Amino acid sequence: MGLVLQYVQEPKGVRGIYRYRRRVPAELKPFIGKSELVASLGQSKPEALKRYPATHAAFERELEIASKALAREKRKQSPNDRTRLVRYGELMDEIRALGIDSPETAAQDEDEAFQREIIAESIAARYPEDPETGYPLITNPDDVLKVQALMGAAPAKPAPTLEDAKRVYVAEKLDGTDFEFRKKLRRVERIIEAVNAALDPVPTLDRWTRETAKKVRDHYIAAGLKPASVKRELNTLKGMITCYITEKEASFTNPFSKLELPKSVEAASESRYPIPDVIKDKITAIILSKAKKDVQLLWRLVDGTGTRIAEITGLRVQDIVVEGELPHLKIVAHPERRLKTESSTRDVPLVGDALAAAREALTMAGNGPYVFARYIKPTGPTTASAVLMKRIREVTTEPKHTVHSLRHGMADRLSLAEASAIDKNAIMGHLNPGTGEHHYGGRHAKLKVLTRVMNKAFGLGAE
Repeated sequence: MGLVLQYVQEPKGVRGIYRYRRRVPAELKPFIGKSELVASLGQSKPEALKRYPATHAAFERELEIASKALAREKRKQSPNDRTRLVRYGELMDEIRALGIDSPETAAQDEDEAFQREIIAESIAARYPEDPETGYPLITNPDDVLKVQALMGAAPAKPAPTLEDAKRVYVAEKLDGTDFEFRKKLRRVERIIEAVNAALDPVPTLDRWTRETAKKVRDHYIAAGLKPASVKRELNTLKGMITCYITEKEASFTNPFSKLELPKSVEAASESRYPIPDVIKDKITAIILSKAKKDVQLLWRLVDGTGTRIAEITGLRVQDIVVEGELPHLKIVAHPERRLKTESSTRDVPLVGDALAAAREALTMAGNGPYVFARYIKPTGPTTASAVLMKRIREVTTEPKHTVHSLRHGMADRLSLAEASAIDKNAIMGHLNPGTGEHHYGGRHAKLKVLTRVMNKAFGLGAE
């Protein structure tokens, strides 16, 4: 009775050998490099039975790897898009999938050595032999690494690069809607481009020093970025490296830790630049006479509350409370509008013209769920800001006069009204979560205090 094993050919003669022979599916041939998988199992049945499991498993996994490669090709994923470290990890995973548990080290026993040899020979068989040496001329660097790992031990693991840190950061930290995610990703990619421009070449992460970090910082400063923008970019870069260190348990330190801007740069910067009242009054007059109704209301609400433009464009009807003793805006995140920070969630008192604008806005919204329906889209805040900036530029060409200047103006107004730091931060959305409950007590008490502060800031007296 013959040996009943799949893909096994029995010997035809007395001195014949048992062979494992299997046809490769046509679509996988380009990835395996041949039409058949063939291996010798020995001259005796016991020897063939012993070698069959490892041989069959190795070829099964080779076909599985080829199938995955085909799937990647169909998705048009290029290996060139991968870093050396990522590709190294993929190749080690491919070898593990072929049944080799520790490709980074040498074979642990004779059976593993035999299994490794079968796989290595299968890879080498795809290439022509050197006519002088008889050794295969393996031209694919991935296959070279695989054979090295199989026949001895894998080369040293490549050091991580900034691109590796970016990949981990994107996977772990970036979120939001598709539009928000792509916006955040573009910013990360711009930071990578800036680093490439600042450093030539960019060292691997384990070789970054304090001087390396300072070169990147100074590159931003020399490019003319505002100090606040430089800090923002450097904080993101620091976050990328910290994320990699944490997720990969890396041993190197973050060179951006506690890196400050030069004192001369800090001193030359102005953290805020509100619009003087005489100029703001002219802008308001133009907006009220020329702009559409919703644009007028946007300007009045931003000016009267100190909120961010995106916090106003994203308002729902249910977020505006105009009845009762404490009218206010509920600044909360919802599916159509996320917030900048956790502390941005808050109640902002409505007093004076802001309260009148809120009532008009509710009337304008009608039966719809959103107050400013025209701007409920990912680009809504940007569009609204551009519309308002067009009117601002009719009055002033000062670069520091922007829509956001209204927020700075509110901060100054609260300071002049002698609002405490906690009250001011609560209105502006800078109050740390939990502080309000400790300082004010309940939500009603907090809103009552802040309404009194807001009334004082606008000279309306206490209510």
